[in-house]
Amino acid sequence: TKDSKSNIKLIFVNSGAAKSIEDISELEESDLDQYSLSKIKASHLYQSEKKSGNILGEEVRLFTPYGPRDYEYRLIQSTTIKLLKDLEPVLNNPDSQRDFIHVQDVVDALIKIIFLQDKCEKVIEIGSSLPTKTRDILKKIYEIMDVNKELKIDSKTNNEEIIYMKANIEIAEKNLAWTPKINIDDGISETVNWIRENYKEYYE
Repeated sequence: TKDSKSNIKLIFVNSGAAKSIEDISELEESDLDQYSLSKIKASHLYQSEKKSGNILGEEVRLFTPYGPRDYEYRLIQSTTIKLLKDLEPVLNNPDSQRDFIHVQDVVDALIKIIFLQDKCEKVIEIGSSLPTKTRDILKKIYEIMDVNKELKIDSKTNNEEIIYMKANIEIAEKNLAWTPKINIDDGISETVNWIRENYKEYYE
């Protein structure tokens, strides 16, 4: 991008997992799971190149996006699909909290970042800033689908490295005039209903 001399903007969409540890040393790296470590190192590389003037653009840390057309292994999709097949979803990490953000809010934020005129000195975090337990997500899906069963929980297989994620959206609010518009209840309802209507065409 530097050699092109055309002020190309490179927007790096990273994961909210990079927030788990901002500063790491060589000694601390061995304590991190490889997923988080890769995201943190990628962030360090991008920020270093940006500071050196080799690239222009912004780093975006995207938390837990959801919505229609998502992969079938994602939480909302997999739960809904199993219920449609009359199978019983099993939740391994019921108290894990994720910062769910609807895909339309993500798109709105990215469009604003693309057309951002001023350089943003800090990482832009995109999320709802309202962490929700995965247990509560499944309860909402059961409610929408009118399933009257107890959640099946298998805590024996709980090996999740990151159990709490929350975006700080102050930078997005200040620099982009952006805040999420779709609340979690409406977003899940839309997503579940979309899956029900499009399951055979999209996932089979």
